[in-house]
Amino acid sequence: MWTYLALVLATVASGQTTLDQPPGPNTWPPTSTLASTLNLAPSVTPNIINPDAPDGQRICPGYKAANVVTSDNTITADLSLAGPACNAYGNEISDLVLEVQYQNAAQLNVKIYPKYVTPSNRSLYILDESLSPSGSASHECTASNSDLRFEWTNDPTFQFRVKRAKTGETIFDTYGHKIVFEDQFLELVTNMVPEYNIYGLPEAIRGSFRLPNQYTQTFWNQYNEMNDQPIDANMHSTHPVYLETRYNNGSSKSHVVYGRNLHGQEWLLRPDRIIYRTIGGSFDFYFFSGPSPTEALPQQQLSVIGTPVMQPYWALSFHQVRWGYQN
Repeated sequence: MWTYLALVLATVASGQTTLDQPPGPNTWPPTSTLASTLNLAPSVTPNIINPDAPDGQRICPGYKAANVVTSDNTITADLSLAGPACNAYGNEISDLVLEVQYQNAAQLNVKIYPKYVTPSNRSLYILDESLSPSGSASHECTASNSDLRFEWTNDPTFQFRVKRAKTGETIFDTYGHKIVFEDQFLELVTNMVPEYNIYGLPEAIRGSFRLPNQYTQTFWNQYNEMNDQPIDANMHSTHPVYLETRYNNGSSKSHVVYGRNLHGQEWLLRPDRIIYRTIGGSFDFYFFSGPSPTEALPQQQLSVIGTPVMQPYWALSFHQVRWGYQN
């Protein structure tokens, strides 16, 4: 070993080579460094704080339902634009399909998607089950024995409600609002009870378990060195589902609403409504009747998205999964 070190030192001292020189000619072409200004995106004001942004509820025509077909456990209809297209944030889709399915006693599925879908644009609107599981229907379930009821109207445009069958309590209500469906912008609004209690819409670090009634949850997965810290910022994963609990005379009832969509989204919680917006996909809502939180959440977990993968025994140990952790 000492002989080897002596030879290396002698070679360096003689000037024949240096330890930081490559063994042969450099075969890599020089690479120019891009200007740092290229990292700067143009300044864009989000439409939620831009008073001049187009308001789809005001300028878009909504849709009218036709060719309505009702069976024991389904409702289907064609939805067509109720007026000239507004094209507020893209190209408005003129023809849609409504599919309502009573999947089991506690579960109702409402889908609204384009009528004409081709192989070239299918992935834009239709979410493949290999990416996100969907629920299936039980042959024993019908509208008559379901905990939930679907109601709709065409006055002045197509709107719908989801109610509890026994009490008539409305848990989801688009009455008074239009459906906006464009190739890059979808919007649906549901009316909410005063001082509503909403939990969920993960993943984010929040200052309170109950979501405020003046709050916007953005769903666009991000990961960087510092995003484990900010309060209310969108984080590593998206699960567009919320649980609502309503209290009355010392008792309570809960239900779950799940919006099956993997595109970028915003859920705008406002004092009297929730505004749901997404930049792709379709409307694919699941409603779970509960009526307790411990019933509603497992209903949604087990019947639609499935359970987490069982972890192997060897993985149940201490892990440092990234840099920056202090303990």
